[in-house]
Amino acid sequence: MKFLRRLQFYLIGVFLGCGLVYVLVLRDRKAPAWMPSDIIRSQLDTIPFGMDPKVECLLKCIALDSAAFRHAAATSEIDFSQSQPQADPCPVYRLNVKQPAEFDYMMIRLCEDQCFVLEAMPTKDPGCGC
Repeated sequence: MKFLRRLQFYLIGVFLGCGLVYVLVLRDRKAPAWMPSDIIRSQLDTIPFGMDPKVECLLKCIALDSAAFRHAAATSEIDFSQSQPQADPCPVYRLNVKQPAEFDYMMIRLCEDQCFVLEAMPTKDPGCGC
């Protein structure tokens, strides 16, 4: 069998395999991404937020509304080295905030039906005693 004939059979097999994987695995995926950080960010966009009273006090003190806080959480980087993804009952993640610059990081508990903000560390002391 000549080389071109073998190459033709090989490429037909590759294309059939790719098509089969798409039909059986990838076609009906609900998650827009497959990386863990992207899946967590997509969950942050859809579920409601709850906050610790200290975090609520801090938000009032620096005059940041909840929409800006939600945007900060959704656009932040997830630090898996300081997170607790196996925590019971819900995983706890550390988010390193990029924008707005009012926060360095925040700790969230991400359950299936609610996200609860446990801690938010401001970049500078707001001076409100929260």
